[in-house]
Parts: sequence; structure tokens; C-alpha cells
Amino acid sequence: MKTNNIMNNDKGLSLIEVLLSVTILGFIFISIMGFFSQAYDYTERNESKTVGINVARNVLYFMERQDFEKLQKKYLDSSTTKELTKSNCNDQLGDEDVFVGNCSQILETVVNNVTYSATVTIENHKDPNLKSYLIPLKVRVNWSDQETTVEGVIRNE
Repeated sequence: MKTNNIMNNDKGLSLIEVLLSVTILGFIFISIMGFFSQAYDYTERNESKTVGINVARNVLYFMERQDFEKLQKKYLDSSTTKELTKSNCNDQLGDEDVFVGNCSQILETVVNNVTYSATVTIENHKDPNLKSYLIPLKVRVNWSDQETTVEGVIRNE
């Protein structure tokens, strides 16, 4: 019976009740919008990370296509580890180029107006029995404030 009195009340809502309900709805709306903003930032960062991983895989694929013996003779006979960057990747072995293709374009790529710079670390294999068959590689890609690394090998075929 009491519920019928509330439903049939013709007084309406007071100004304080309206302001209180608007304030409560505002707090709820702001907290929900914060969630969407955070989700957008997370998605954008993951999208950038995916591009970085794809750039690293592209560099790794480029390195895997190179001549095993030229790389081993140029970079691993004298040292155990060598880093390749855009500035030093156009080295020559005698009169011939070490790399097939333009390595400086591969090691510094621009995607969506963001520059991705790659560094390739070439090292001797830790197992002496595999040293003449495999060259381990690490491709590290830097962009903006992020970094990613992909590992692989060059096989002697």
C-alpha cells in the first residue's frame, strides 16, 4: 500500500535530488571513460609492438638469406661477437659485397611515420661442433620508447 502512495505522489523531485543523481552519474561516467582511455593506450602500444616484431622478423629473414661463408669470414673469424647497424652494414669482403641487397634500408625502416632502427648481433655458436653450420643472430629493434628482440640462425647449406 505504501508503494502506491509513492507512485501517485505529484510533488516531483527536488533540486538537491536532481543534482545528487547527476553527480553520481558523472562519477560513474568518468570512471567508465577512464577504462576506455586506458584500453585505447594499451591497444595502441600493442599495435606498435606488433609492427616492431614484424620489422625484426623482416631483418631476420634478410639475414637468413645471406651467404653463410661470407658472413663467417667477415665477422666471426676475428671476433666472437659483431654488431651490425645501418652505419656499418655496407662492409665489403675484398672486392665483393658481403650482403646481397641493401642492408641499410632493411636495418632502418619507416612505418607509419615511425622510424624503426635494427641492430643485428652476430656471434659464434657456443657448441664448437655446430660452429661451422650455424651462426646465431639476435635482432633488436628500437623505436620511440620501445624495444623488441627476435632470435634466429643462419644455416650453412
